[in-house]
Amino acid sequence: MAEELYARPCNISDINACSFYHYMDLPGYGLVGNQWDLRGKEEDYLGHIKLEGKTVLEIGTAK
Repeated sequence: MAEELYARPCNISDINACSFYHYMDLPGYGLVGNQWDLRGKEEDYLGHIKLEGKTVLEIGTAK
């Protein structure tokens, strides 16, 4: 059987079933997260690398 290219979507009806390790302001829910608060510190975290006009592939998924 051929592997699927993308993961199947999950329909989540209760946000408490999700785990957010980065703090973020999630529209409709407010502040979520409980470990990393990078809000306002993104440039520090990314090493002050200029990303203007570039494409970024983020592969640091966590499950």
